[in-house]
Amino acid sequence: MIVLSGGTGTPSYCRVLRKFIPDEKITVIVNTAEDIIISGNLVSPDVDTVLYLFQDSLMMQSGGVSGTTHSIRTMPLKKMGINEKLMIGDTDRATHVYRSELMSKGASLTEATLQLSTTLRIRARFFPCAMIGLKR
Repeated sequence: MIVLSGGTGTPSYCRVLRKFIPDEKITVIVNTAEDIIISGNLVSPDVDTVLYLFQDSLMMQSGGVSGTTHSIRTMPLKKMGINEKLMIGDTDRATHVYRSELMSKGASLTEATLQLSTTLRIRARFFPCAMIGLKR
């Protein structure tokens, strides 16, 4: 089953889909139009939301990761005068750092996403949408 992901309804749709189709038979092509660099790391919110959903750690109401803290943002960054526009939790930040590190070593976003999926032991497959001029 191929799912085209491009909006806030994707997590709800995939959550229901998983009740009928095993994860390993699901492929999600994920929107990357909102990708942004924050504090030097690539934030790919739609990719991350789908990853966390299939990891069973997504908080559906907020889109964040269940059980995460915000200690990096609230303590050191604010004291250093860095005000990030998004409220990024520590678990999510670790994902961004990991992705960015892989990409700094030459991995494409697609390769980094595959590695993240493997590391998080997710059986569904994810492919970020290609954007013209960007290495995906």
